[in-house]
Amino acid sequence: MLKESNEVRSKQTLALVLLIKEIMAQLDEVAYLRARGHKAEISVQILREMCGVLKELEPELLERYLELLPKVCADTQTPSRHSYSEEYARLVVDSKRKLIKQIHFDLEPSLAKSSA
Repeated sequence: MLKESNEVRSKQTLALVLLIKEIMAQLDEVAYLRARGHKAEISVQILREMCGVLKELEPELLERYLELLPKVCADTQTPSRHSYSEEYARLVVDSKRKLIKQIHFDLEPSLAKSSA
């Protein structure tokens, strides 16, 4: 039982780190597009969906997220300047949504088990 608990905690921590990095990358994409005069509607919607995961976190997971946030941000180098486009955002929207679903699944194992 303890081993399973540690495995779940480890998986959740990895999911939180991935979520932080994905939110950072998505913010970079939105900023890039907006700085070039684009509306970035798809990119903003994906960012909202990513941040929506935070609203659903249990208090313990939200606390862990807030503990990890400064560490992950400090350890992450400034992203290289990608040339984002609204076409790129349309092409990757489905894969980003799948990633969001997987992160949500990894963060809520009890919900995933009960819905299986």
